[in-house]
Amino acid sequence: MAAWRELKLRDLVVLNYGKPLVAQNRTGGSIPVYSSAGVTGHHNAPLVEGPGVIVPRKGTIGQVYYSSRPFWPIDTVFYILPNEDKYDLSYVYYLFQTLGLDNLNDGSVVPSLNREVLYQRGFRLPPLAEQKAIAGVLKSLDDKLDFINRQNADLEATAEAIYSYLFLDSLGQPNLTPVNWGLKPIKEVAHTYLGGTPSRDKPEYWGGPVPWINSRKVNDIRIVRPSDWLTDLGLKRSAAKLLPEKTIVLALTGSTIGQISVLEIETSANQSVLGIVPRKIPYEYLYCALKFNIEYLVSRQTGGAQQHLTKSQVDNFKILAPDEPSLAEFQRLVAEIFQKISRNRFQAQDIQDIRSTVLPRLISGDLQIS
Repeated sequence: MAAWRELKLRDLVVLNYGKPLVAQNRTGGSIPVYSSAGVTGHHNAPLVEGPGVIVPRKGTIGQVYYSSRPFWPIDTVFYILPNEDKYDLSYVYYLFQTLGLDNLNDGSVVPSLNREVLYQRGFRLPPLAEQKAIAGVLKSLDDKLDFINRQNADLEATAEAIYSYLFLDSLGQPNLTPVNWGLKPIKEVAHTYLGGTPSRDKPEYWGGPVPWINSRKVNDIRIVRPSDWLTDLGLKRSAAKLLPEKTIVLALTGSTIGQISVLEIETSANQSVLGIVPRKIPYEYLYCALKFNIEYLVSRQTGGAQQHLTKSQVDNFKILAPDEPSLAEFQRLVAEIFQKISRNRFQAQDIQDIRSTVLPRLISGDLQIS
């Protein structure tokens, strides 16, 4: 087997600078526009024909993106083009995920990567054939994750279509809208609970057996793994409360405001997350009703620099309250859909765990492909 070589990044790749494309100049075509946060818009013409690896350099650093088709990288990212004589581009994509880019931040206020500093980053590079084999193993895991995520998106869309068909299409039509349907505030059909965060200055509050999530976790379509762990003392000495499985969680502030998910585990949460525990209606119905109304609910946000929703605003927000037979019929139609989404998320988490374990070992050479 050919030897691995000790290199620096400048020996392998060229980090090209992206080009500005302000939002008002993006035409909304089919070409993805990449910023440091990933795809943040679309345009009608590419800057790069693709494929390419996109490395954030300012703002959000640490993530790496791969585009298999033409794209436009803006000026907050670097991009890397193929060079089939030197490297496999997919391997470079996985290599960059192991370089600890967030630890190379040299920005005082805005996180940023200096190209010359990044060029000095050392690593070991296998022969080209082994690069392709390693990338193939990792891509197979990513393909499985992508399939599960797309299937869950389709399942979610199906549940929302059933909700719309049963409860929205007849609204305003006197001959179709049941007379015993009405509007009720969320506080009449569910209990709501704000979370809390124990002091980080108290090590005795952290690292115990109690699961805890932050608001970023609400981006997950279903929550199957906590963000961190509290001790029993940390739970007791904070405003955090244990929320049961099937609690609907809503992000109240920050970049995740308005995000909604469902707990598939018992967990506590921080103060930017509102737990909504249904008590008179199925959780599947309340979840779909909230998703349908979320833009209007978020439009009520208050505050200055940090816009937010309040517990009171959610408690008093009114949703359609159908009769029990209609709710039972909806639950019958969507129960298996929600169960499949849950099973998929647990499977995806298992695959993600495997990926997280084998990625650094394959890239370092500690784990060999026979």
